[in-house]
Amino acid sequence: KIGITGFSDGSGTVQFALNNSKRFTAAAISSCCDEPGMMFVLGPSYTASRARWGYPVAGSDGRDYWKPQSLSLNAAHIRVPLLMQLPDNEVRAAAEPFAALKGHGAPVEMYVFAGENHIKTRPVHRQAIYLRTLDWFDFWLRGVRSADPARQLELGRWQAMERQLSE
Repeated sequence: KIGITGFSDGSGTVQFALNNSKRFTAAAISSCCDEPGMMFVLGPSYTASRARWGYPVAGSDGRDYWKPQSLSLNAAHIRVPLLMQLPDNEVRAAAEPFAALKGHGAPVEMYVFAGENHIKTRPVHRQAIYLRTLDWFDFWLRGVRSADPARQLELGRWQAMERQLSE
């Protein structure tokens, strides 16, 4: 069993890997997401910089460009459990893929860290991300269930996801 994780550009790598490979059993990202809708929610400066990089202009038919990368456009086929731990200023960009994955029954969980930017700086948030990521991969890759009482609620959600995957 293989897990994959990424932050910043590495999150884009995770997206591409989930869409184009069957190697991975679980995934975790700490920023999100390269999606068609991000051009509408992240503002004109962001959109202009991405257009210079070759991204399709907002409102254009860029489906062929986005298909290999977009979680939203591939949500019907993604069944790899995905943990999203995001700063609150990236939630709008993550709303489209999260909703699409949920809508198609994919095992996805999102945590949002208030007052954080792309790079999370608060030690308590960084620790929470590190510990949850380890628990996530223990659960999905090794079958290890945390005995920590504080983790039992999320463990219950993960077990429900696991049951749904096996149906």
